[in-house]
Amino acid sequence: MNTSRLLCLTTFIFSSLLAAEQPIGFPKEKPLVYIAVPDDWLSAEEKGSLFVVPPVENDPTAVEFSHLKATKDNPAAALAEAKAWAQEDFKLTSFEEGDWRNINGLDVNLSRCIGESKEGESLLFLILIRHPKAETHLLLSLISSPEKIELHEKIIHRIFASVGDEPPALPAHVIASENEKAAFTFNEVSFFLRFTHQGMHEYLPAGEIVEDWKTLFSIQKVEGFDDPLALANKIIENTQATNPKSKAKVITDEDTGIYITDHLLPSPEGTTPPFVEWALMRIQKNANGLLCLQYSRRYSDYATAEAAIDNEQKKILSLLTEFSPPSLTQTYCYPNDKDPVFTINFPAGWSLQTIEHGAFSESPDRIAAFDALLNDQADFATATEDYKAKLSRNYDSIEWAPAPSQRTNEALGVTSTHHQAIAMKGALEISISFVTYVRKDGDKFLILTSQRTQEGLEIHGDTIDQTFRSIRVK
Repeated sequence: MNTSRLLCLTTFIFSSLLAAEQPIGFPKEKPLVYIAVPDDWLSAEEKGSLFVVPPVENDPTAVEFSHLKATKDNPAAALAEAKAWAQEDFKLTSFEEGDWRNINGLDVNLSRCIGESKEGESLLFLILIRHPKAETHLLLSLISSPEKIELHEKIIHRIFASVGDEPPALPAHVIASENEKAAFTFNEVSFFLRFTHQGMHEYLPAGEIVEDWKTLFSIQKVEGFDDPLALANKIIENTQATNPKSKAKVITDEDTGIYITDHLLPSPEGTTPPFVEWALMRIQKNANGLLCLQYSRRYSDYATAEAAIDNEQKKILSLLTEFSPPSLTQTYCYPNDKDPVFTINFPAGWSLQTIEHGAFSESPDRIAAFDALLNDQADFATATEDYKAKLSRNYDSIEWAPAPSQRTNEALGVTSTHHQAIAMKGALEISISFVTYVRKDGDKFLILTSQRTQEGLEIHGDTIDQTFRSIRVK
């Protein structure tokens, strides 16, 4: 048994899942609103405002909290005041007004701007906040360059999601690596995996968030259909049933067997502000069933959408027809690719790091992770207990289920033993699945562990299950 490697891998998991961040409150003396930022970012007060910046020179990124004069019953005045604030330092070349929504118990409105100054182009995010205990609106602004926006994309997403009237819990996913690689490029735009659920994989450009995107690319395997045209017609039927004002048609290519549905549909009634969505969905049969690729864009109105369609439809159709989708999994083989004894399909888009006798994979949002480790089968009992003990020491408390479940595949001569636990790290709850796979007369056994926050379980639960089901043993 390689004890040092066991310790190394378990420590790596927890240091990664529990990345450090700090809550910042405004106003400082009696905070009404909080956000979460990396714990090495710097904060300072000046003239009644609170500034937060990265600890790096020549990085123009800045977060600012300030009071507005507009009362909380006058959102139009607050928006005008925020826009005027931005125009003091920038010539705005674009302004996209957001819609009001409730985040963590507060009413907020996120608007996006592009501004020009002597330093060049900047991107501005203006978040208006209505707090029941504040007479006026609060403004949370974030300004950065296009390059740094992409670099800090995960951090910015976390800041927006953490806005609330209480200090945010410090969950694992928050501050992910800023060196994340794009999953693919489409129409000269880099896309990053941001959401998976029941076989659906959604990708967004840097700087966009799942809750309020402008451009989306999704990939989904579809079960229950083997005819692409039948599925295309069913999609149009369902869309028009739920959104009677939508327009849709099927574009066919008999030579390639590709069918593309072309949709133009308004946002659901009551959406503020309303939008018009243009969506192209490519449906094609492959060796594993039907695969759907969807490219969607949202516009402020029909005139803007139709102008974009007239200008881009031919190009996007060609790109979508020729696009080679990325694999939805990445395979780890032990001891090698040519003659593997154990094979695991980890999710594509997750990080994957391998060592001599194991691998570590983590979701992009850092709220779920896998650890695979191979150990000498002769040391099974000792290695299993040592591993559980090391897991336990990394948490404030841990409660293991009283009796693990066991399954045996007689044909393969493989027995799997499933351990479950709930652990606490401060206020953060972590679910743990710890499974051993033992081959009859084998020399190595596999430990595969999944650790995830509750949010990680909600977002990545299906993907985690698929990973466990993907294991193949020779």
